[in-house]
Amino acid sequence: MDVEFRDRCVELLAESDARLVFQAALSMGAFPLNDAAIEGLANAVARNPQDRWLRPAAASSIGERMPELFSRIWKRWLSTARSPEIVASDVGAQVTLVEQYAELCGALASSEFFAEQLVNDTASPPEGDMEVLTRQRLAFALLRGAVRGLRRGSRHQDLLSHAAIRPVVADAQGIALDSDRAAAIRVEAVHLLGAATAEEALPSLAALVGDNIEPSIMLAAIEALGNYGGTQPAERLLCDFRRRTPRTKSAVLATFTTPERYRVLLSEIEAERISARDIDPALVQRLARLTDPELKSKAEQLFSFTDNTDRQAIVTNYRDALTMPHDLARGRAIFEKNCATCHRVGGVGVNVGADISDTRTQTPEQLLLNILDPNRAVDGNYFGYLLVDAAGRTYTGIVTAETATSVTLRQPEARDVSILRQDIEEFSSTGLSLMPVGLEKSIDLQQMADLIGFLKNWRYVDGPPALEASGEQGR
Repeated sequence: MDVEFRDRCVELLAESDARLVFQAALSMGAFPLNDAAIEGLANAVARNPQDRWLRPAAASSIGERMPELFSRIWKRWLSTARSPEIVASDVGAQVTLVEQYAELCGALASSEFFAEQLVNDTASPPEGDMEVLTRQRLAFALLRGAVRGLRRGSRHQDLLSHAAIRPVVADAQGIALDSDRAAAIRVEAVHLLGAATAEEALPSLAALVGDNIEPSIMLAAIEALGNYGGTQPAERLLCDFRRRTPRTKSAVLATFTTPERYRVLLSEIEAERISARDIDPALVQRLARLTDPELKSKAEQLFSFTDNTDRQAIVTNYRDALTMPHDLARGRAIFEKNCATCHRVGGVGVNVGADISDTRTQTPEQLLLNILDPNRAVDGNYFGYLLVDAAGRTYTGIVTAETATSVTLRQPEARDVSILRQDIEEFSSTGLSLMPVGLEKSIDLQQMADLIGFLKNWRYVDGPPALEASGEQGR
């Protein structure tokens, strides 16, 4: 009976109804899989790489035979006799699937397995420039995923030094630096380059964080430089820091997660090449919890952590903002600069902390209190957590997922970081909101009036500003 049901599921995998295919793929995990079952799963996934439900369903059912499934999908996409459905499928979706499945394979397969896939790539020559580009993107995705999977066993450098892999890494280096190539593939190449050796990658990555670099490429290079130890990458990232845009500054500071990097940052602030006011409050909170006595002492001198200012006194001082005239456009700009990394209102920003977009039930007084004293009343779902990994890197964020083997933290700008439990040295609640204290150091009374005006009346920014002329905030 089980065999009959499995075989019926294999038949259903060929159907056009996406829900039926999803259910069939998910159900097959309950039975021993024969060659026909794996072939059916491979065909279904290869035809529908954009189906975000089918991808994990197939992965769940295939289990430890993931390398076999991946290899069959890969060969289908590289075949010169591909079906019209596969030819028409979205390359971006293929790239995403390859990267995800290659990471799963990395925990099960050797470097040799991935080298064999790339040899298969060269066995069937591409037809035309577009297929050359597609092959490159898929090869980069395969190696990016494989590196993440193999890194858990510290085997990724064996992969990148393999003779069959070296040409792909060289291609990535050339494409990353080629200003005539499309930004999308340059970004993908940069992410792969960030897994290469420091000697190979650092000169190229350093060149991509300078002036006149397309923002998406620069942000990818900044993230890639964050993978390397030593003071050289940190010093390069902080070069010309004052001239960088807020988004770029935030990306740079997000890579400062180790005592080694904190030391470089504090030295730059002490030398007045970087202003302490440029350091976002979330990083200041991490510095306040340093355990290294020397670094903690220097941080206290530069940021005055011992300031026990009464929050209620500050709230009282800002009450005048509630009756001041306000400008919604200015308020949106202030929100974008100071709040959008963790909150989304009126199409601006991302939701990391609590959803504050529906402010109709909150009075301006409540908004003022929440902004200036975020720890007075914190929903338990939004407490910040501090995590230190085995390499000494520190992360703060809100716990969004946890399993028996890993913990996922969501950080400002909706960056998700997943750490295996076996790699966690310390993990604890801060007992505080992820939202930092001290926004009054960046926002004066008029700016606070504009910000609260925007939070209350953001629906009118692009329409008649019905409440803008009034001095008193909308209630």
